[in-house]
Amino acid sequence: MDKEKSISLPLSLSLFAAFTVANGLIRAPFFRTTLLSFFAALISGIITLPLLTLLFKRVRIKSKTVLTAAFLSASVFLFIAAWLSFGEYCDFVYGAVLTKTDMWLIKSVFAFCVFSLSVSKNSAVYKFAFLSFVLLAGVFSVLFLMSAKTFDLKNLSGALRLSGFSISDTGVYFLNLVLPSIAVLFFCMTDSGVSALGALCGVSAGALFCAVAVLDSVLSFGLSLAAKLSYPYIDDISTVTAGSLFTRMDGFAYFTFFACYVLKCAVCIKTSARLLRRAGIKYEKTAVGLLCIASAVFAA
Repeated sequence: MDKEKSISLPLSLSLFAAFTVANGLIRAPFFRTTLLSFFAALISGIITLPLLTLLFKRVRIKSKTVLTAAFLSASVFLFIAAWLSFGEYCDFVYGAVLTKTDMWLIKSVFAFCVFSLSVSKNSAVYKFAFLSFVLLAGVFSVLFLMSAKTFDLKNLSGALRLSGFSISDTGVYFLNLVLPSIAVLFFCMTDSGVSALGALCGVSAGALFCAVAVLDSVLSFGLSLAAKLSYPYIDDISTVTAGSLFTRMDGFAYFTFFACYVLKCAVCIKTSARLLRRAGIKYEKTAVGLLCIASAVFAA
């Protein structure tokens, strides 16, 4: 599945960073005990995904039957990742942004955007990922600085209790925030490859922005309250203002999440359809359309 040439570092970095943010960050933190499990999962991802890139480059499967089964299994995994992310984002829009809009309208618009990017050339996906990363870096950094006036450092000391650390909580964070990023490996490997350095830098950047977003809400609300909120980061930055002109700064975060979630769903669906083609099922664009429709229909 691998090729000699790898995509450039900025592009692979952008893909991994945007994916990490789109892997359920709008609901993090999930647990009220400690942030140590959250940080342990991010660190595990920084270690695991670069190692997987090295492993994938060295895997050689000669059996056609085994290879077909591997492609089909990976395709199903990617569709599930897209489906879960699709539902999570639409629930977020319906619950926090467009509360009076029909859910099917939200799903239809989002499915159209995902489909449009899914059938685009790979170069368009990489460019979209890079623009998403630039938007992500700018918005998260500015909002963190602007909300610093509400921070209470006592909240941080209480959120880093060693006694609350749990291996099972770390596993849940890992499954939500790290594991779906394997989709980037499949996407890049079926295109031009990705380097371990690109994966390392990308996951590290994504983990940094995840940490910034979670610390933002925890420093403002405290871990116990932040974990009870449906969308703690959004609830936090919704209080940030810049004079009388910009009174709803959370609108910038909405654009960021939209870009990241469209990218994640599109890459998952595009790669899922591509792996189906490698398994012998043709008509890639038709498969993309059907996967988008299935995501919209079956999303919660």
